[in-house]
Amino acid sequence: MAKKAAQTRAGSSTSNAKPNEASERRFIFGRPPGFDEKEFEKIREAISPLLQGNQRQIRKAAREHLHKLVIDDQVNDLSPIDKLLFSLSCTVSESALPGYATLDDAHSDDINTMTSLIETYIDDTSRRRPINFLMLASPGAGKSHFIDCIARRMHRRKIVANTFNMASMTTNEELIRPLDDARNAKVEDNIPLLFLDEFDSSPRNFALLLPLLWDGSLSLGQRDLKLNKSIIVMAGSSPSLPEALTHARSMRREIPLPDGTNPKLIDLFSRINGSVIRIPPFYDATTQVDRRSDKVAITVNLLRRRFGESLKAAPLPLFRFVAQATFRYDVRSIAHLVELIPYKKGVSTLTLDDLGLPIDSPEAIRASSLAYHLVDDQNQAHGIAEVWKRARNYDYVVPLHLELPFYGRGMESIPAEMIDFAIVQMLPMIDPDKYGK
Repeated sequence: MAKKAAQTRAGSSTSNAKPNEASERRFIFGRPPGFDEKEFEKIREAISPLLQGNQRQIRKAAREHLHKLVIDDQVNDLSPIDKLLFSLSCTVSESALPGYATLDDAHSDDINTMTSLIETYIDDTSRRRPINFLMLASPGAGKSHFIDCIARRMHRRKIVANTFNMASMTTNEELIRPLDDARNAKVEDNIPLLFLDEFDSSPRNFALLLPLLWDGSLSLGQRDLKLNKSIIVMAGSSPSLPEALTHARSMRREIPLPDGTNPKLIDLFSRINGSVIRIPPFYDATTQVDRRSDKVAITVNLLRRRFGESLKAAPLPLFRFVAQATFRYDVRSIAHLVELIPYKKGVSTLTLDDLGLPIDSPEAIRASSLAYHLVDDQNQAHGIAEVWKRARNYDYVVPLHLELPFYGRGMESIPAEMIDFAIVQMLPMIDPDKYGK
């Protein structure tokens, strides 16, 4: 009898199992017993595009959901499923680089290319010269945070980031400290990631960096500094850089230079043996760039960094405002807005009343520090106040983030049972009264 029972439990079919055993097995695979089957299928159909498929398909679905729920005013009454889609779409934004939010395909491709090249470089023990990358991004685009996230993602490879802003240099010798820091990382058996921000702030930097990018060595004063195997990322924001880069790759014998461009810049570009990373603007109609969904996901990221893991939900009007307003310094300006929200230790839900932002009237905006960060060419803050007024019409609280332990970059073939399990984990966070445990 015991042997027969054991065989029954081990079988793959549930046809001979008792009802309570079948229900228990479904719960193990993610399907909760007693749950309404039609409602469960409706939820599964809604979230599957965010959990299954290649990364481009998943990012597209996430962008479409955020546009529908936040940007385009297509939804006036948020359902529990809508809230689930908002949170899951923001979670998807960190799939290319944990801690760094983007749903932009080109930017995500740049991230994947960069990390893949670094992995290959580290594994190739024959390579002694640095691997060099060029980053093109406007001031305030989140460059330093991007580098920190790259280092954290690759911490098992013992990568240590070190940032230096070359715009602050008054003498070449000021490069000694960041180079010494990078050398110290090598002494501790780490691989330094040297981030040189605003390398284009002075043309004299171009010739200075040439030997460093070639063989990882630089002579400054009485010091002969050598890095050898290392990762160097140069970031620039000059509008002339993209054009100069295009000319440098033209393969012409005589390379035309934009007006005022130092010829050494072309030599510098020739030492980029990694890749070019572009952080696109949030919105540019001329180049068909629309990253307004990224603004929403970045705001979620910034809120969680400011208030900690205890923060689970925030008001939808805040995200609507961020998506529609124009910020002068991109991520840095959105971060300033978030920092103006009064801090509450251990808060789990921010309400509309908790925000306390000076955006209710044009006078309040102009009198606040936000005047340095918001752009309103035509209406002198009247347009910004109107954006906030419209955003306040949707007084909903939305969940910020979902922890999905199985979520990652290889999402093409998640079993249906795993999606069911994810649904069970998500629902109590979305509507605890109805779906609470």
